[in-house]
Amino acid sequence: MQNTNKEIKLAHLLKSIPGFIVLMLCWSFATPIFEGPDEILHWQFAQFLHKNKTLPVYQPGFGEANSPPLYYFLISPVASETETPPFYIGKDGIGAVRSQDGIIHPRAYQVFQNKNSDFKKYWPIRIARIITILISIITILGCFLAGKEATGKASTGIITASFAALLPQFTFRCSHISNDSLVTALSGLTLFLLIIIHKRGFSWKHSIFLVCSISLAFLTKISAIIFIVPFIWVNFAYKESTAIKLKRILILTLLGLTIVSPWLIRNKFLYDDILAISQAEKAVPTIIRHKEITSEYFYTQFPALTYRSFIGTFGWMNINLPEWFYKAYLIIFIFALLGLLFNFRKSYADSLLLGILSSIIVLAFLLLIKINLMFNQPQGRYLFPALPAFALLIAVGFESLPFWRVSLTGIFISILFLLNIYALVFVQIPYYW
Repeated sequence: MQNTNKEIKLAHLLKSIPGFIVLMLCWSFATPIFEGPDEILHWQFAQFLHKNKTLPVYQPGFGEANSPPLYYFLISPVASETETPPFYIGKDGIGAVRSQDGIIHPRAYQVFQNKNSDFKKYWPIRIARIITILISIITILGCFLAGKEATGKASTGIITASFAALLPQFTFRCSHISNDSLVTALSGLTLFLLIIIHKRGFSWKHSIFLVCSISLAFLTKISAIIFIVPFIWVNFAYKESTAIKLKRILILTLLGLTIVSPWLIRNKFLYDDILAISQAEKAVPTIIRHKEITSEYFYTQFPALTYRSFIGTFGWMNINLPEWFYKAYLIIFIFALLGLLFNFRKSYADSLLLGILSSIIVLAFLLLIKINLMFNQPQGRYLFPALPAFALLIAVGFESLPFWRVSLTGIFISILFLLNIYALVFVQIPYYW
């Protein structure tokens, strides 16, 4: 009887995917072309790759050329020449400007113009957006599989997938051109494979898939480097000799390096820096903001803006949700935390699993701090490699609450859905249309 219940829940998830695609399409068409952070630069990368069949060089005018190329390879076939919207100019004559290094600096309510006739235009860009939406389906499936594997309950997978899929920032960010969609999708698969190895023990098949998933995530966005730590952790958790474990890790590491090394070697030859970080001083000097970890920025602007932009800030981080919205999500997080604490108190917890999930989140946050030592980028989307792990902690937390019943799962998901619809219908659409 229990298996039938799980199958029904999986069937419900699969049936909900077309609805999720429709929701994402609504977000995509509600967001004017290039009214997402750096969408124009992501499109520029894909167009350069489409036209020249080679990667752009990270220099003034190519602000995203330091990004790994995998996502751009996927959308480059549709990145043909097309007209683009002009800059928005407000009634006061103030608009966005592009600096000499090609970076756009918003100075108005929006950056690019939009009008109703735009729905007939820019279809190469819109098709790339649709591809990005389809990629995000992998996130849903990865989150579901990770949740189900973690607890053995399909309901955990349903909550995990729903939380990630319905987070307003996720539906906004992954409905326009951005490598965040692919790195989150691969992070979901990576989490699933980490949990499989943790639960079932070592196997070469799962470990090879895991290394491939981490490597592809890294070739999408450098921030996926955080998965190296949980990868080593799960491999060292086995009750075997250290020599055997080290041998396995060495072999798997060589496989990963084989996958990522062509891009790293290219960077070494071009910039004398395998990650091209040092090139930023030359490529994007107008956005460099060096600071110390003790800077006032890290305990004033950074925490609040990071939290809000993880939940949802739209446009070029110029569209905020109502304050009650952020408080509603804070309440969700508090209930999840209480559930996790209750889980520990009753000794139900899988401490290693919770440690793996927590390490992913902490490492993603530390990496965000590292980025902000050089730039002012308090953007929650940089935490998206940890979104599947965070969503799973939310699911485990809620299902650990003493009063939780399976019947409450549908109510919780409905609340998440209504919050997302509110953000779309009462915030995003009225702002632009």
